Amino acid sequence: MSTFTPTSRMLEPPDRPDQLAGAVISALGRPVYGSLLPWGPIKSFVLGAISLGVLPLLYWPRIFARFCIAQQQQFWHLLEWLRVRHGDTEAGGIQRSLGAMVPPSTLGLAPMICLIIIAVSPLGWSLNSPLHLGKWVVAPLGIVGFPWRHAWRFSLGNFYTIWTICLCVAYGSLWLHIREQATRVRHLVGRINVILRRHDVDSVTAADPGLGLRPMWIFAAIIGVMAGAWWAIPAALAGALQKQYIRQTSLRTRSELSQRVRTLLLRQCPPVDLPVAARLRLTCRNSLCACQLPTAALFCPRCGSRAIV
Repeated sequence: MSTFTPTSRMLEPPDRPDQLAGAVISALGRPVYGSLLPWGPIKSFVLGAISLGVLPLLYWPRIFARFCIAQQQQFWHLLEWLRVRHGDTEAGGIQRSLGAMVPPSTLGLAPMICLIIIAVSPLGWSLNSPLHLGKWVVAPLGIVGFPWRHAWRFSLGNFYTIWTICLCVAYGSLWLHIREQATRVRHLVGRINVILRRHDVDSVTAADPGLGLRPMWIFAAIIGVMAGAWWAIPAALAGALQKQYIRQTSLRTRSELSQRVRTLLLRQCPPVDLPVAARLRLTCRNSLCACQLPTAALFCPRCGSRAIV
């Protein structure tokens, strides 16, 4: 009698759904909700006025750092799918360079240093304080005859100047970090476009978030300046730029990348057709049309414009 040896091999259908691709498409096009959402102009203006500019400076850098980490993970999964499913060795090299997408420590360090300077500055003018600036800074320099006992006396005018300068530097540092992060993302998308063009897929355009000039934020900055808070100008620019980048610029770039992943799936043989959420469905690039396009459509059925594929 012959013996039968069973095997544990399972035969998968050739058109089985790509669960990894479905997760990548859903993650790339998902808007940011919850604690990563930045404050709006009204809430930022009210809380900034109550705290004299301190609360936004403590909250904005923290949520932006968390958003950058979440964005880095989404790009990592996209590159992992390209490496595993399409065998792109270049995607693995891009993965190893994603460490630069993590925000540097100076994102939260510069605001904290400025707040520490603001906190200790009144102590530095007190003659009886161990932090007296004349005792520890001017006197050791050996400046003979310098009236340091009176030069460092506390005054509200000097404290207001230091407060304003420190807040302007801190908000300006946040604005520069957001611009730098947008530049890193554009450079990363440019490297991903090389892989997409190799598969005959259109490139993705990473939009620029701008300078942070938004009407409501400008209006809030004008009110702050009229009240004597000159730090409201860089604060409005940083807040508007962060809100623009998180809610619009980054989401638009990631949504276009998710559409390119779907295009690659449809071009496989046999094609893999995944259900797509309504917010991720391809629409006509003509702003006057904005018609929802059918799956794998090359041209808009309403106006005839070429689809982004």
